[in-house]
Amino acid sequence: MYLWSLLLIVPGIIAAYRYQFAYYNLCENPELGCMDALELSKKQTMGYKGQLFTLDLSYLGWGLLATLPMSVWGGYFTAAQSSYLLNSAAPVSTGVSLGLDLLCGLWAVVIQIFYLPTYQCTQLGYYETAKRTSGVSPLPVNQRGIEDGGSDNLF
Repeated sequence: MYLWSLLLIVPGIIAAYRYQFAYYNLCENPELGCMDALELSKKQTMGYKGQLFTLDLSYLGWGLLATLPMSVWGGYFTAAQSSYLLNSAAPVSTGVSLGLDLLCGLWAVVIQIFYLPTYQCTQLGYYETAKRTSGVSPLPVNQRGIEDGGSDNLF
């Protein structure tokens, strides 16, 4: 049963990497249609999907570092609550709990302030490299020969 579920997950991951540059194509040329941006992304990521996957794996540690304190505190708090339910002599302090929740959340925000811009700039660097080496760039719609329903078709 487990192997059959991989038949849906693995192609989904590949498709996510195939269309990863569609947003950048739309940002560079807002006149592009949705399907055109997806098609450009498909051509641009050809040969780069493995590198993009490796990039995501290399930044996985930063995400884990951001969530580690909250995970540890959540496990401790769950154990403390179950202890409190079993033994009423072990109170769980709400003030300390709230303070540690806020501290762990602040830790995650601080890590992500440094992590996310670096990750997005690296991903944008891959986009620029793929755009340059694939020979496919998001030209304006008019230059690619696609009709845009302009004013000449009104009458």
